Amino acid sequence: MRLDWCWNEAKGIKQVIETNPQTPSFWFECTEGNTKVAQHFNLKAPIFNTQQILSLSLNQQIERAAKYLKKSHTDCNVTFTALNNAEDLGTMRWLSRHYHHESNILPIEFLRIKDGNTNSA
Repeated sequence: MRLDWCWNEAKGIKQVIETNPQTPSFWFECTEGNTKVAQHFNLKAPIFNTQQILSLSLNQQIERAAKYLKKSHTDCNVTFTALNNAEDLGTMRWLSRHYHHESNILPIEFLRIKDGNTNSA
């Protein structure tokens, strides 16, 4: 979970203004967002190689999950899901581009798992 905070230093108030339980968007904001803000102010990106770190980690974890299932990742149906709205599905499209193999993206409301097979409704 990620929290968005607002500080009023003059009054000494610290307040949570938004709770974001969908952590994949955090990666987008930290990598793409921070880089664009830094570029706007002619500064270096605050974190280097984050896209590569994300890609490596995502692919390693999917490989580990496949091995746990005693499968090759090529025998797995990798599907990125999110709530059926533009922001969340856009984040999943962005995240799926970091996976180096074939995958699907669909709203979680349309995902059905029956007898170990993933199908869209």
